[in-house]
Amino acid sequence: MTKRCVLYITNLPAPYKIDFFNQLSYEYDLHVLVERKTASDRDPRWITEANHSFDLQYLKGVRFGKSSRASSDVIHYLKRRYDAIIINGYASPTMAFAISYLSFKKIPFIISCDGMIPKNSNSFRAKMKRSLLKKAEMCLSSGKMNTQALLLCGVAKDKIREYPFSSVKDSDVEPSVPDKEYYKSKIGCKRNKLVLYVGQMIYRKGIDVLIDAFSRVSDKNVELMCVGGVPENVQSKDPRITFIDFKGKEELKDYYRAADIFVLPTREDIWGLVVNEAMAHGCPVITTQMCGAGIEMVIDGKNGFLISSEDISAITYKIDACLKNSDTDRVINGCLETARKYTIEKMAKRTSEIIREFVG
Repeated sequence: MTKRCVLYITNLPAPYKIDFFNQLSYEYDLHVLVERKTASDRDPRWITEANHSFDLQYLKGVRFGKSSRASSDVIHYLKRRYDAIIINGYASPTMAFAISYLSFKKIPFIISCDGMIPKNSNSFRAKMKRSLLKKAEMCLSSGKMNTQALLLCGVAKDKIREYPFSSVKDSDVEPSVPDKEYYKSKIGCKRNKLVLYVGQMIYRKGIDVLIDAFSRVSDKNVELMCVGGVPENVQSKDPRITFIDFKGKEELKDYYRAADIFVLPTREDIWGLVVNEAMAHGCPVITTQMCGAGIEMVIDGKNGFLISSEDISAITYKIDACLKNSDTDRVINGCLETARKYTIEKMAKRTSEIIREFVG
């Protein structure tokens, strides 16, 4: 039986996207257009295109702003015939070209969103976003926060389809509670308890909030490891805090396995894939109500806690509470149970269902 032909347009060859596309290619004749190979805000070691089983093409274009490209070359590919077209985003000139062209030609298409922050705005940019999103036949949403944002943009509810967003595969989820003491020793943790942060050392991620909150944690035999480099404008003399350079996915697994708590004190994250990764390795998560993954995945008391953004005292309190919790295996199993619902395989399966519905 001939496979349906699907075109997917995205921005970067992120590792989890390659895995996701490989899964989709089992069912579809998949053609992927990538806007750019690198991003100014990402370590180049994070990007990959290895081991792909689908047609992968890079668009020609010019740099636009910090991380976007403008490519009219996308029109060349859109003139070909596909059973379904999915555009992963709407913000860059390339995506706007594609959406406008397809709308003008009356060719149905899907817009896939990895996440959005609900905002009421009448700026030119916001009006343009609303206009582009409403042109799609369907919009894929990563969860509750994303769906709320789409509705605020005027997308009809019956055009929205939710899917489980993830960067971890089924095989990445720990089969049972990991031996945290073993992994603490392996990564060089010098204290009995470990709090972990993984991500960019930037203001938006709230690294300054975490350092301030951790300095108030009462337990002196706990260490905070921040993986991703050294923040430029945040200093701490607390000997319990260690800053570690970028680590690849395989290296990071041992840090997640070792950690007693993962904290993402973000001021704004449309998703936050580190939440998926932490839970997949049995690490309870403390994050904010401005984190899409937190809203979707964190169940207070079962696998972590949700707090208000920039609430330093709440982070300190929740860290202390988690460290004193004696029922750790129950919480770890709660993390693993949630993580199994959010994997690349399940994301691909749900996307395939939506494509079949779209094609009819």
